[in-house]
Amino acid sequence: MRQRVESLTPDERRVLSCAAVQGDTFEGALVASLTGWQLNRVLRLLGDLMRRTQVVHYAKRRFRFGHSLLAETFYHLLS
Repeated sequence: MRQRVESLTPDERRVLSCAAVQGDTFEGALVASLTGWQLNRVLRLLGDLMRRTQVVHYAKRRFRFGHSLLAETFYHLLS
């Protein structure tokens, strides 16, 4: 898990840490609000992550972490 996190860019880690505040599932609009970035930027980054990794998935109009431990890991990066 640590290797997965360390392989991500700082921007990817920031987005996922803000997403983790919402729990295992999250909305891109709230992540954009928390990062202060435009929604298109956040969605593009999340789309890239979905294509390259198993860290996030999209289903039923929400994103979700591939595993609940990922959400917890990114949440702890905020402190």
